[in-house]
Amino acid sequence: MKRFVFFCFSFSLISALFNAPARADRVYLSDGRVIEGVAEDEGSQVKITIANGSAWYPKSKVLKIEYTGLPENEYAEKSAALKENDVNGRLELAVWCRKNGLKEEWKAEVFNVLKLDPDNEKAHKEFGEVFYNNAWVPVNEANLAKGLTEYEGDWITAEEKSLREALHEKEQLKKELDKKIQALIRLLGSNLPEERADAKAKLLSISGEDKIGTYLKSLQSKNEDIKRFILDEILANPSRETVPALVQTAITDPNEIFRNTSLEGLKSMKNQAGLIGKTAASYLSGKDASLRMRAEQMLTVFPHKPAVPALISLLEYTFTLKGSEITYYETGPNGPISAVGIKTGEENLDDATKKQLEEQRSQERKTVLEALKKITGVNFGIDTDRWRNWYSFTESITKDEK
Repeated sequence: MKRFVFFCFSFSLISALFNAPARADRVYLSDGRVIEGVAEDEGSQVKITIANGSAWYPKSKVLKIEYTGLPENEYAEKSAALKENDVNGRLELAVWCRKNGLKEEWKAEVFNVLKLDPDNEKAHKEFGEVFYNNAWVPVNEANLAKGLTEYEGDWITAEEKSLREALHEKEQLKKELDKKIQALIRLLGSNLPEERADAKAKLLSISGEDKIGTYLKSLQSKNEDIKRFILDEILANPSRETVPALVQTAITDPNEIFRNTSLEGLKSMKNQAGLIGKTAASYLSGKDASLRMRAEQMLTVFPHKPAVPALISLLEYTFTLKGSEITYYETGPNGPISAVGIKTGEENLDDATKKQLEEQRSQERKTVLEALKKITGVNFGIDTDRWRNWYSFTESITKDEK
């Protein structure tokens, strides 16, 4: 036999459901603001009650007040229009009361429904109840009976709670360790030799797995001592996680020594060649020609076929010296993803600058061709149409094979 729990919803549930004023009048102030709440005329001032409290304004600052109908009056009309045994109507009215902040009326209407239909699921849900062990009980009571415990707003098993607590503790420890590592990294740039030596010793005593994330964030430090130490540490334990940062350093770092050190380290990571080439290709869409050329040179070491369309368009670009729009392919994580237009803006350049650009593009043309030849194994020289036809043909074959 089903047990009917007549009144078992919690105060916290009611508070969560009813936290707004019963009506929302609109008060227009002289400074342009419009405040919604319950407006009350108190002689020389107007009191406005909102969800968080009340405020008073001099009548001289109130332009007008638009009073809305009282929900209590509307409730009385709606209730009178319903038949006593109208379960669905009473339930809908209860929901309306909840939405309009009428707490007592809401309780009364839910009670009315449960008197008519003791097992009405929707009514019990209004009270925060579930059917468990052949009875309607509060959700909390049912969860406790199931052996669950509340943790951070969720009802979970004791085992899961222990796991979450352990993970939370681990996260906190990691945050504290990160702060410690960051402080030690800063000391690497100290003017005091003993502080630098102490920081190095402490950093070396920390396991690589615990410090790699912080190292990668600090690799772009402007302090060369810090960068040199971190780079050596990363290259001592290279991994897939370190590839993007190493490629970035090899291409963008202003110091040639750090660029070459990173590149040599990448060359030793043969099992990550695909990711290295893919990451290098992402720099082909940059506006800085020197960075593009370093990426192109890296592609001769780490070939990446999806970079071919971008390289072909760059090859075409190296022959263009106009103010016209040029279309080339931008290389994304999965290869060429879109065509973008750029304007060289060179129609008004002086002869010396144009000559410099021509020389720069001549250099880039060579690196582009070297990358294309290395990636494809063929050589069509500067014939961009043949390069594109070759790429389309090989791609169609690849699709057919799949």
